[in-house]
Amino acid sequence: MFQIMIIKTPRGEADEEVRREWVWTVLPCLGIAHSPVGIFSKKPVDGDQEGYRVSQNEACAILAKKSPAAAEYWMVHGHPEPGGEFVFYKDEVIILQPNETLGPWG
Repeated sequence: MFQIMIIKTPRGEADEEVRREWVWTVLPCLGIAHSPVGIFSKKPVDGDQEGYRVSQNEACAILAKKSPAAAEYWMVHGHPEPGGEFVFYKDEVIILQPNETLGPWG
């Protein structure tokens, strides 16, 4: 398993101010998502986009340390779902090497 760092506001169906809170967050990655769907609509995302899958449970726990309000938004909207995953697109992240940290974010 490797980690990703979110480096720009992710695309998605959640409110922009909530999505913005993911920036500089480091998350454990489960692998590649080849056919992501909207987090609320569950409809396929337009285009041929790949991203990195992360556990909603772990991601929300990590986000709660940075922004309790953003984590609360996800809980109010039914996340984390049991076994649920968030997807962050390749242009929104950097991949960290094991034990790598980047400045005050890592």
